Amino acid sequence: MTKAAQPGDKSRFTDFYSEPVDQLLSPIKGYQDKPLVSLTEAVEPVSEFFNEIEDNVLVALHNCQHPPDGLTQQESASIHLYTMQFDGCPSLHILLNKALRAASRHALKPWFSYLKLFLTALYKLPSQSRRVWRGIQGVNLTSKYKIGTKFAWWGVSSCTTDMEVLESAQFLGKHGQCTLFSIECVNGISVVKHSYFKYAESEIILMPGSYFEVLGQLNPAPELHIIELKEITPPMTLIKPPFSKSDDRKVSPVTGKASYSSPSAPASLLRVGINSSNSASSKTTSMTLVIPQISADAHWSQEGMVVAGSIEDSGEDSSGDSDENNYPLRHGVLYRGRHHGQCEEDGIQQVETIIAATNRLASPHGLVIDDENQTIIIADKSNHRIIEWKIGDTNGQVVAGGKGKGYGLNQLNSPTDVLIDKETNSLIICNYGSRQVVRWLRRAGTKRGEILIADIACWGLAIDDHRNLYVSDIDNDIVLRYSLEDIKNGTVVAGRNGPSNDLRSLCNPTYLCVDQQQAVYVSDTENNRVMKWNKDAQEGVCVAGDELEGSSPNQLSHPGGIFVDTLGTLYVADTQNGRIMRWPQNKPQGTTIVGNGDPLHSPIGLSFDQDGNLYVTHSQGVQRFDIE
Repeated sequence: MTKAAQPGDKSRFTDFYSEPVDQLLSPIKGYQDKPLVSLTEAVEPVSEFFNEIEDNVLVALHNCQHPPDGLTQQESASIHLYTMQFDGCPSLHILLNKALRAASRHALKPWFSYLKLFLTALYKLPSQSRRVWRGIQGVNLTSKYKIGTKFAWWGVSSCTTDMEVLESAQFLGKHGQCTLFSIECVNGISVVKHSYFKYAESEIILMPGSYFEVLGQLNPAPELHIIELKEITPPMTLIKPPFSKSDDRKVSPVTGKASYSSPSAPASLLRVGINSSNSASSKTTSMTLVIPQISADAHWSQEGMVVAGSIEDSGEDSSGDSDENNYPLRHGVLYRGRHHGQCEEDGIQQVETIIAATNRLASPHGLVIDDENQTIIIADKSNHRIIEWKIGDTNGQVVAGGKGKGYGLNQLNSPTDVLIDKETNSLIICNYGSRQVVRWLRRAGTKRGEILIADIACWGLAIDDHRNLYVSDIDNDIVLRYSLEDIKNGTVVAGRNGPSNDLRSLCNPTYLCVDQQQAVYVSDTENNRVMKWNKDAQEGVCVAGDELEGSSPNQLSHPGGIFVDTLGTLYVADTQNGRIMRWPQNKPQGTTIVGNGDPLHSPIGLSFDQDGNLYVTHSQGVQRFDIE
């Protein structure tokens, strides 16, 4: 007996009646580890569900011989096939979405190869923040989508930017009962150039696992019900990005077969201070970059060389966020309320009209040195991007963000820190203005990031050899530890007593460093000190500064970036004093190594290369101070 069709399941734009909005299903994962194969190979495991799907695959490949947007023929054809309406059997979108919505993830396994190819294509396309529409005929869904409800749509959600598309007789028509969804999306993906119907449907796709909140309901006509939705950050990652852990896989545009580059040797994140002690608690082999042992009497040149940006005002090349060039002082100009990763209904950010030139920086903050590739990677905060600068070049290359200030996955919002994760060949970024920690893959064609941690006022990052990620939360005055292998809830490892200056507390913790014994060093910025919290400690130890703001050798003024070398010596960007200080272990005061005669202009981030040369972000650039 043939099962009766559900309302709306004939069209991609109306196929969501059976979405399980009353429960959150388990996340979608596993497909990302499949090899990237041709479209013909990708649909082979599901071919038995269709009547001669091979013919439709050939049509899609023929129509996508010269795809735009940097997609391969196979990738573009996977989108093309999704948009096609099959004759004589259910279309691909119907059965794919049915599997995505199934409570048992086992039903999705035959689709893994296609899902890998299809989502790889979508991830390469830029995302858009805008209003889109979809609807369903013959039903009133207002009781299912009550105001305040938060839910996920697990299927691929096809929407349109053109109401006339939905009003056509093919979809909703202009008569009879219907429910129309007005959606403020943040991560919509236009597929008009790859669709079987091209521009006729003005199609925007929302990814599987997109998460929404019901803002309101309207009933402007007796049979017309309008439900207003806003895309928001989900409570967890609902679908893994379509990239495996360590392999770079590319589809040959000729054969469509997966070709593999040699995977990099596993490594931990590149910026981490290493203590030279081999204590019993370090049970894993260190895989982190270790800077050379720096002599206790080492000196650095006092004349810094500009290696990125300039030391002048960036002028009109900056994004214009001049009020964001300061620290997030709780009583200062930068401290803000919660964004929750989103903006108000009418304030979803579009791409800014001013995009900074790639030879300029605007309030650069955290940075990391990639010695292997001879590059500096910089959190270009007020230009809302991460920029990679080849040492010796006059221009950088944008590797994350760069689409103006905004909340889309293709945008950043005041990033403050960045790390390199070599194991996943990615960047991990403090996306402070959006209250997120995000990951951007270091692959050609990457146009969007993945949210790792949501709703956190993050400022600084660090990593240990066990692949634990440490994040400072300046709203709650704590440092949290997360496992990168399975990011869920974080564990508080520093700051346990609210904002205060006692040894159990922090006040505006910003930059971090962690040693091999998992002791965390914290720039306790508003307490004008650096704290060290040993693993599982209930209180910290002050290792630099004395809580009183000042410029004496035993004082700091709003410290920024920190680094610990192989001797356990601490290096601190003493931001308001315009200097870089060195504090040997167990010493009551430090010495100024850079900024003695000519103070730096508000140094914020610091790092070292493998030769011990010092890199500092300040003003509108990065300077290198060579070790002598």
